[in-house]
Amino acid sequence: MSDLKKQGFALVLVVWVLALLSLMVIGFSGQVRTGSSMLSTATGQYKVKALSEAALQRGIHALFNPGQTQSWKLDGQEYEFAYAGAQLFFSIQSEGGKIDLNSASDELLMGLFQTIVQDRDDITAEELLDQLRDWQDEDDLSRLQGAEFNDYELDKAGYGPSNMPLRSVLEFQQLLGVDQEISKLILPSVTVYSYKTTINPNFAGEGALRALPGVRQGEVDEFLESREREPLSGSGEELPTLAGVTDYTDKDTVTVYTLMGRAVMPSGQSYESRLVIWLGEDDRKSPPPGQLPYWILEVR
Repeated sequence: MSDLKKQGFALVLVVWVLALLSLMVIGFSGQVRTGSSMLSTATGQYKVKALSEAALQRGIHALFNPGQTQSWKLDGQEYEFAYAGAQLFFSIQSEGGKIDLNSASDELLMGLFQTIVQDRDDITAEELLDQLRDWQDEDDLSRLQGAEFNDYELDKAGYGPSNMPLRSVLEFQQLLGVDQEISKLILPSVTVYSYKTTINPNFAGEGALRALPGVRQGEVDEFLESREREPLSGSGEELPTLAGVTDYTDKDTVTVYTLMGRAVMPSGQSYESRLVIWLGEDDRKSPPPGQLPYWILEVR
């Protein structure tokens, strides 16, 4: 082989080696960028979650702040504040303002289910009620529009009714007729912790109020507007009367609360945390060292 050919071969080899090295550098740079992006995303997720928990703790502090508990409404109203470059929100709602899925009467539950499925033709309020009662009762006899174990087996659900009261509102999502839309609409209005057949309208959300059998929608609107104008929860100001619903309402105080904490970053990334807590009779007093002044019933 002549020297000229040898030089040409060497030049081609060098070009190929350089091209290969360039591809390796480009690939490595891409991996670094991808890794950096994933790390940044993960860091952002941890941060927004931590901030939502900070908002949750702010709500707990508001509930326990001595002498100022009534400064915060217990009807689920959101309070906003800025912290660490993010917008934080918290709310407190007494479970006494919600409809108890285990204790409420069929009439009150029907009122709720009717408001939820009124625009649907694939499921009825009667089906939801019968499925709920079949889930709770101890027998295996299916109600007219209910569902027992055989129905869940035919649907290949992989589970069946517990034949006992619901232990969490999230358990309601397991009913055969409950989809994501129904669940999203119902869950804010229900509880399993009030152990009451009635609700306290002062702490109730719009969904629970509109579920009251016989209530007029105009009355609900007026009630909510007046309650929103009320400066403090339980300030003693007279709210408009909801006529014809005395069988389904009360003025009882339930010391179980759902607290919500939510964080929204400037980028739009957000995270929400929820906690259900119970205060015993002496829980507002100073607890023993290392012990929380409340009992945690649920973390969502």
